[in-house]
Amino acid sequence: MQKQNSERRFLWTVVTIFGLVVVLNYLPVLSGRIPFPRDMVVRHSAWNGEPRDQLPQLIDIAAMFYPFRALLGRAAGEGSIPLWNPYALSGAPFQANAQSAVFAPLNALYYFMPPKAAWTIILAIRLFLAAFFMTVFVRSIGGSPVGSIFAGITFGLCGFTTEWQGMSNGDSGIWLPLMCYSVHRLHQDRRLSGISIAIMAFAFAMPVLSGHPETAAHSTVAASAIALFLWCRPLRPDAPRFERRYAIGFILSAFLAVGLAAVQIIPTLEWMSQLGLGVEVEQPVLDRHQGQGFFSRDLRSDPNSAGIAIPEGAAYVGMLALLAATLAVFHRNRGYVLLLIALAGISIIVAFGIQPVRWIVVHLPLIKAMKNGRLILVADFALAALAGLGLSVIGENIATVAAAVRRRASIILTLVLIVGGVAIYRMHLATLSPVPALKSPLSSFIFLVIGFAVLMARLRGVLKDRQFAVLVCGIAGFEMLTYSFGYLGFAAPRDVFPTAPVIDFIRSQPDATPFRVAKDRVPIPHDAGMVYGFESADGYDLTTERTRTFTADLSEQREDGIMFLAEKMIAPDRRLDMLNVKYVMVTAPGQQFDLLTQQTDRFTRVFQQPGVAVFENRTVLPRFFSVPMSRIEVIPSMSDQLARLKESTFDPERSVLLSQRPVIGGPENDESVAKIEILDRWNNGYRIRTDSAGPAVVVVSQMYYPGWKASVDGLPTRVYPVDVALTGFIVPSGVHEVRLYFRPNSFLVGLAISVLSLTIVVVALRR
Repeated sequence: MQKQNSERRFLWTVVTIFGLVVVLNYLPVLSGRIPFPRDMVVRHSAWNGEPRDQLPQLIDIAAMFYPFRALLGRAAGEGSIPLWNPYALSGAPFQANAQSAVFAPLNALYYFMPPKAAWTIILAIRLFLAAFFMTVFVRSIGGSPVGSIFAGITFGLCGFTTEWQGMSNGDSGIWLPLMCYSVHRLHQDRRLSGISIAIMAFAFAMPVLSGHPETAAHSTVAASAIALFLWCRPLRPDAPRFERRYAIGFILSAFLAVGLAAVQIIPTLEWMSQLGLGVEVEQPVLDRHQGQGFFSRDLRSDPNSAGIAIPEGAAYVGMLALLAATLAVFHRNRGYVLLLIALAGISIIVAFGIQPVRWIVVHLPLIKAMKNGRLILVADFALAALAGLGLSVIGENIATVAAAVRRRASIILTLVLIVGGVAIYRMHLATLSPVPALKSPLSSFIFLVIGFAVLMARLRGVLKDRQFAVLVCGIAGFEMLTYSFGYLGFAAPRDVFPTAPVIDFIRSQPDATPFRVAKDRVPIPHDAGMVYGFESADGYDLTTERTRTFTADLSEQREDGIMFLAEKMIAPDRRLDMLNVKYVMVTAPGQQFDLLTQQTDRFTRVFQQPGVAVFENRTVLPRFFSVPMSRIEVIPSMSDQLARLKESTFDPERSVLLSQRPVIGGPENDESVAKIEILDRWNNGYRIRTDSAGPAVVVVSQMYYPGWKASVDGLPTRVYPVDVALTGFIVPSGVHEVRLYFRPNSFLVGLAISVLSLTIVVVALRR
């Protein structure tokens, strides 16, 4: 009972300390500010380019992640799960894209509160959970209270978790300590209880649901390595090696974890099959210079003042933590210490491409295509855990530490001080631009010296237990908070995707007849339409092979989005019209503005403000239009279809391209076209009315993707890919009500498996 009360007091202490850390790290939130890089928005020409700071490493927050989260809120407003994204890329799968993180538990807040509030609260919870999970893990493997709390502070505010906050990498990475705790708990559970299996299943599923498959893979490998170690080398003397019960428990938990995440995994695998991208391309690694990221506190730019890539090279865990980590070799739990050293070493070797391991990695399918430089997560995790164990050696009852151990520890700390000082000096030599005092190499050196002095004072018995505990946690808090604080910046709520005259113009257009906007390059952030509520033909996201083929010669040649170029949009073919692009937004003045101004037969300037102008496309096609059955052209290959689309004789309102002849019940030579009225539309579909004297092909200005279904008066009808990448279906003669909706089988199967797995987990928790 006394032990339980002690642990309960410890947990309350942990909650209090980390609550304070969260408050201090996001202190301006209390005055109504939002942790958000507003300069990544207002640097665009729609706001006349008025940024105060340049943090290009944060562009993905403004270009993708915040818009993705805003879309969750929009879908919640109509009571639906956002399976489809109508706001970018002329329509694209949303939930199937892992980074949408539709089913991440924390993101459920977007369904209940405004995006700005949910964004802020989730960032705070994320920091708290990272620190709390780390503390629980270190405590479970023999860390003292002070060592465990220190590890939590270090990991919660380290380079990886700080640099990737607000992005899916960081959202997935915070679960690594819980994953490692879960495999340790399972190993310690002699009864193989349902709760241990459920905790592990939950922990392993969370990185996948949180949105970053690569980080989930790195975390899974690290936690599985611990599980394998525990299976091969049990920590209890009375436990057998290769214990069957533990292996069975791990396998059951793994299957349940896959089941819980199936709602994301199965749609994502289908999505990846549609991308048509190679997965065998070797990804670059960090160069040796990036290793100075373990000593650099500068996060202000990419690269930073010392030439370190941000965020990939950000690896700072604190100077005190680096010193304390070396003391872990004296911890009684030698097995875990060696394992954590191995995890840190291997992750660093792979991240920096050190031979011969690099040769092995580049010859492993799929593995070589991952950005393994981001294994910095595992390195930071292992170093923080080692630091916690190291402080545990000297953190309580220093009188019991043998004199010989103190002498060896003093020697090791002195060597680390020298090596660390040399590394910081080399970083100082590489620093070529001014840097604030608390971000400079000098500040790293000062923290190194302070940490050395405190640890040496403890070894000599100068600091008492409570003094030492308060001092090391206080120093760690100050060191890491001054490193992490304000990285995203803090903006007034009105400055988080603020309004602009051009935005007001687009939003003022009547939406009874849907239309899309195309941007020449980036006068506003890529996926801003998700935030402001208008639909775009461009966007920043991986695109399907059909989408890339259709927009070839109209945009930049890239796989991570569609970025139109005005000089290509004036091509004589009608692909831009077929995408329902009514308005083209372009920076003004400029060459592209002048170019569109000259195209008087097609583009008319309808709006202009300082920095940006909008042209109306006079030949735009509606969202739904029909083509006579007699004008179906069967062309099997996408490349040949594209060539036909680009011919001057091709009229999309008189001809439609299919890869195979459709099976229909009526005459194929009918010249009828359908009148189409949009009755309703929502995130995942449309309801329309058609009126035709004969059967006709309805073409939807929307990118085709498996999972689109249609029904005519309640009876299902087939949906086809038409005109390379658009969506089409056939309607019979007469007046009919048609529902076109996105409900992929991959989602339904994944959802069923996840619900079943969740039911099993709940039952296991109650046993």
